[in-house]
Amino acid sequence: MSWRGPERWVALTVGSRSPVSSSRTSRRAPRRGSPPVGGETDHRRSTKRASSGEAGYAALGVLAVLLVVVVAAVLALAVVVAIFAPGAADGCDVLDGAGEPVGPTVGSLGEVAGSGVTATELETVRSSRLAGGTLSSGSFGSTAYGPPWGGIQGPGRSTAGGLVIAGGAPQKYLIATDPRVISLGQWVYVWPNPFGWRGAFLAADTGGAIKGRRIDFYDWRGRAFQNRWNRQVDVSDQPLSPDAPLSDDGAPEPGGVVDVDAAAGQAVARQLTGQPVGFALVDDRGRVLGAVAPNATNRSASITKAMILIALTQRARDRALTADERELAVAMIRRSDNRAANALFARVGAASVKEVARRAGMTHFGLVRGKQTADGYVLGGSRVSAVDQARLFGRIDQLAAARHRAFAMRQLESIEGAGRFGILDAGLDATIRSKGGWRPENDGGWTVNQAAQVTIGGRTYGFAVVLGKQQTLRAGASRIASVARAAFTGGQSGAVSEGCGEADIPLSGETGERIGQIARRYLGKDARRQTFKGFRPSTTRLAWCAWFSTNVWREAGVPIDVSWFSGYHYTWAQKNQTLFKGVGSRPQGQTPPLGSALMYGSGPQNSTTSVHLNLVDTVNADGSFMVTGGNQDSSRVTRQGPCRLVRSDPARLRGPGCDGRPIYAIAAPTSPT
Repeated sequence: MSWRGPERWVALTVGSRSPVSSSRTSRRAPRRGSPPVGGETDHRRSTKRASSGEAGYAALGVLAVLLVVVVAAVLALAVVVAIFAPGAADGCDVLDGAGEPVGPTVGSLGEVAGSGVTATELETVRSSRLAGGTLSSGSFGSTAYGPPWGGIQGPGRSTAGGLVIAGGAPQKYLIATDPRVISLGQWVYVWPNPFGWRGAFLAADTGGAIKGRRIDFYDWRGRAFQNRWNRQVDVSDQPLSPDAPLSDDGAPEPGGVVDVDAAAGQAVARQLTGQPVGFALVDDRGRVLGAVAPNATNRSASITKAMILIALTQRARDRALTADERELAVAMIRRSDNRAANALFARVGAASVKEVARRAGMTHFGLVRGKQTADGYVLGGSRVSAVDQARLFGRIDQLAAARHRAFAMRQLESIEGAGRFGILDAGLDATIRSKGGWRPENDGGWTVNQAAQVTIGGRTYGFAVVLGKQQTLRAGASRIASVARAAFTGGQSGAVSEGCGEADIPLSGETGERIGQIARRYLGKDARRQTFKGFRPSTTRLAWCAWFSTNVWREAGVPIDVSWFSGYHYTWAQKNQTLFKGVGSRPQGQTPPLGSALMYGSGPQNSTTSVHLNLVDTVNADGSFMVTGGNQDSSRVTRQGPCRLVRSDPARLRGPGCDGRPIYAIAAPTSPT
């Protein structure tokens, strides 16, 4: 529901009952000093009543004189208030380039980009039926509207974009537009404007008289401020300095306001080590602001899941998402669940994901054939470049179908667990929608990628870093955070962070995530009475902790044979160089990698020296972790924790219910591909 009716107008002439046109001239207040309408009529009635006698006539004359004096005083006071009150209450007027008053300076209103609009309200507007990706720049006519509500303007309950007003006067930088010219949900810069505000306005409303290249500023300060505004303005998706002309295509000419330091981001990115190393920062039109090896391609890992999410919204653009689709999308994005991604990829298909790449302007993206999905693709092995991912995320909200945009963006803003790294740890005062990808590689090191849409200072950017051959996940994540801080805080981050010394260990990987999910699935099950579907062989022996753990690893995609010997993981990890702790050495860090196998005893020689094995199924934000194992409580799969690792040789666990026996080794899983 819009704030106003089909034709917004306000009857300003006292005593008038006829509709007033919505043109700007008809909305102006009466001229200062004009006599009040109805005064002459009152005087005639008074004269008629005085004809009964001279004394009464004289008394009435005195009253009339007093009345004239009072009315004159009131009018004089009104003139003074009209001239001086706005400036006194709200600060000095700002002048535009021609020396004309713009309006009283207001400044930042807090919330998203200083607009006064909350993140929830922004989602509401962007999910409305009038939201979209249309944004026309250039010269527009502009007027202003707002409270007091009532009459032909209506009660002011909510905007056409669904932003609730409830008849009040909330302070927010909003404009009403013609959605065919500027879609609702778009951030636009307008100069001059009634507030002297250099930040962005949210297109959140419509109006019957707002057609074509015309906008209406929402002004909560009342009718006096609204009536004084009627002028041509420049509109752009880029910040406009007061004297910066618009180019032919509506973009600001060089030399305008810049609120990021792409050069600083580039400088930090050039210090990064690994192969490949790519960085790109683009605006929401896909124009590159800064880059280092932007076209270098890397394995995508989980970063491709964002494309599957957008493909899902497009496939379901004319219907509601099913409960199953929503559940899978939440798991795929928030927790980076591979099974959920495979299930959704099977539904949307490779062609839909490729179409997302085409619409985003991605030129290096490629799906890779393999055995991970039912139709023969290895999603984590897809090829991506920094510039492609930056362009995707720079417009990812616009690429999502309007019907499901709010839901999709909410998932990208709600990353959980091991995926909260890099730019999410950079300390930015911004709205960030992101997806990371991380995986240990067979050829050594880690792939660590991250892409994000960053809205900061009223502008939106696409940011991406792709890193190969990183020593650990944490090292790569820390380096991405360093680039983000430099790019979005003017280079204040200093040198590249190389991680956290001995604590710089791989917190997780996609394989580890799967291992934890699978292990938890069997909690409480009795191996003597239940068949573990997919495990081989289907029957167990007396000591079956290793049988359980090797089957879990295999189901998660780790190329390991099934074994009943708890020391087998040690031999396998030595061969594949994934030991987090070996015999005779301390653990590499305070937290073992997610999915790791903890081996209890004194060594891997035989069943007497290697006595038990557990799996790390969850890693908590504070570095503690949960462990799951078979054959711990009689014949059931049970769980312990939260536990902490004592970094000694042998190592030990401490924590509620945690197995305190000596740990001679810890083996991390490897890549499923």
